[in-house]
Amino acid sequence: MPDISTTTPSGGTVGPAVANQVAYFTAATAVGGDTGFTFDATNNAVTVGVARIASPGTANTFVGQAAGNFTLTGTENSGFGSNSMNALTTGIQNAAFGAASLELATIGGSNSAFGFQALSSLTTASNCSAFGFNALSANTAAGNSAFGSGALDVNTTGANMCAFGFNALGASTTGASNCAFGVSALVLCTTGSNNSAFGLSALSTSTTANDNSAFGQNALLNNTGGTTNAAFGALCLATNTTASSNSAFGYNAMNLTTTGGNSCAFGAAALDANTTGSENSAFGFTSLGANTIGVDNCAFGVNALRLNTTANRNSAFGRNALDANTTANFSSAFGYNALALNTGGGNSAFGDSALDSNTTALSNCAFGVDALTSNTTASSGCAFGTRALATSTGASNSAFGFQAADAVTTGTGNCVFGSDALGVATTGVDSVAVGRIAGFALTTGGTCTFLGATADTSLGTVTNATAIGFGASVDASNTMVLGNASLTLVRPGADGTVELGNDTFRWERVRAITVSTGDLELKSEDGRAWWLIEEGETDVFFTNKRTGKRYRAVLEEVA
Repeated sequence: MPDISTTTPSGGTVGPAVANQVAYFTAATAVGGDTGFTFDATNNAVTVGVARIASPGTANTFVGQAAGNFTLTGTENSGFGSNSMNALTTGIQNAAFGAASLELATIGGSNSAFGFQALSSLTTASNCSAFGFNALSANTAAGNSAFGSGALDVNTTGANMCAFGFNALGASTTGASNCAFGVSALVLCTTGSNNSAFGLSALSTSTTANDNSAFGQNALLNNTGGTTNAAFGALCLATNTTASSNSAFGYNAMNLTTTGGNSCAFGAAALDANTTGSENSAFGFTSLGANTIGVDNCAFGVNALRLNTTANRNSAFGRNALDANTTANFSSAFGYNALALNTGGGNSAFGDSALDSNTTALSNCAFGVDALTSNTTASSGCAFGTRALATSTGASNSAFGFQAADAVTTGTGNCVFGSDALGVATTGVDSVAVGRIAGFALTTGGTCTFLGATADTSLGTVTNATAIGFGASVDASNTMVLGNASLTLVRPGADGTVELGNDTFRWERVRAITVSTGDLELKSEDGRAWWLIEEGETDVFFTNKRTGKRYRAVLEEVA
C-alpha cells in the first residue's frame, strides 16, 4: 500500500501519515468529484460516494450512493449501501448495512439493519435489529429483531418480536411478542401473539393462535388455532390443530394429538398416539403411549398405562404400572409393576408389585409390597400391608397387616386384621381374625372367629369355632371359648347385673362348671336375695332368707 502522506488523490487533501498508515482527515474533501469521499473535521462525519450531506450531524459515517440525508442532525449513525438511511433526520445510533437498509428511517434510534432492504420501511421506531435479505423490510414497529432472509419481512405494526432463520415469522403482520428460531419457524403466523418457536418448521402453520411455545423440529407443526400449548422436542404435538393448553416434552410426545386439550406429556413417545383424548398427564418413556381418546388419565413412570387406549380416569405411578390396561376405567396403581397386567376396572394398588398379576378382576384394593400380588381374576379384595393376601386368588377377602392372610389361595370372604393373622390358612371361607397372629394355626377350616392377639385354634381344620380374648384357644368345631387359661372371673359391668335371655329368648341347659360353695342365690329384681338353694348329698334344700325357714325338696327318680 502506498504511503498516503505522499499520495494525494486528484482534487483531495489528506493529513499527515501515522504509524499504521491510516490518514486523519482534517477538512471536508471530495475525492474524484461526486464519486469521492468527504470528511467533516468539526463533526467527525465521513461520506463515501455521492455527497448528499450538507449538515452531517456528529460522528456519522455513510458509504454508498445517496447514503445519508441533507438535513441530518442525528449523531453516531453509520450507513453502508445505496440509499441507506437517506431519510434520516434526528435519529441517533443507527447502523445500516445494505442497499435501501433503513431507507425511510427519520427519527428512530438504536436500530441495526444488515441486508438488502433490511428495515427499509421503518420510519420512527427504535430498538430494532434486522439481519438478512428483506428482513423486517415492511416493519414500522419498535423492539423487533430479525435474523435471516425473509425473516419478519411483512411485519408492519407488530412489536417486540424475534425471528431467526429463513422465512422465520415471514407472514407476520400485526402479531406481537413472538419469537421464532429456525427455518420456517412460525412462517405462517399473521396476527398471533406471544408465541415462541425454536426449530425447523416449529409452529410453521400457526396463523392467529396465541401463547404457544414450540421447541424442536416440527414441534406444533400443524397447529392453527390452538392456544397456550407448549411442545419441547422433535415432532412434539406435531399434528395438533385447534387443541389448547397441552404440554409435551420429549421426542414424539403427543405427536398425533389433534383436538384433545389440557394434557401433559413428558418423555419420548408419551401420549404419542393420543388424538382427541383430553385432560391426560403422562410422565415417562411411552407412558400412555397408546392412548387415543381416553380422558382424565395420569401416568408417571416408564411404560405406565402404556397400552391404555380408550379408558378413562386411571392413575398409574411407577415403572410398568397399569402397563397392560387398555379399556378399563377407574384404576389407580402406585409402585413398580403395580397392576402391571390389569385389564379390569376399579382397582387400586399401592406398592411394589401390588396386584401385579391382576388381569380382569374388578374393585380390588392393595396397599403394600406384594399385596394381592397373585390375584388374577378375583374381585372385591382388600389388602393392606406387605404381602397381605400375597397368594390369594379368591374373592372378597380383606386383610390388614404384615403378611396378613398371605397363605390364603382360593379362600373367600375372609376378614383379617393383624400381623400374620390367618397366616397359614389356604382355602377357608368367611373367617374373621383380629389381632397379631390371630387364627395363625387354622389351615383349611372356615366360618371361624378369632378375636384378640394370638387367639387361635389347636386344630388345623375347624369350622364354626370362636376364640375370644388374648390367647384364647378353641379345640373343636361349633365351639366358643372365652378367654385363656389364666382367666379367673367373668363378671358383669358396673351395675352388677347381667341379663341372660328375655321373654322371647331363653337359655337352656345352663350349668355351672365350678361353683366355690355349691350354693345358688336367687335374687329379686330389686337386688335382694330371698332364697338360697343348697345342694346336699341326696337332697336339695331351699332356705327363705327373710324368714330363715328351710325346706327340703322331695326328689323323685324319673326315667
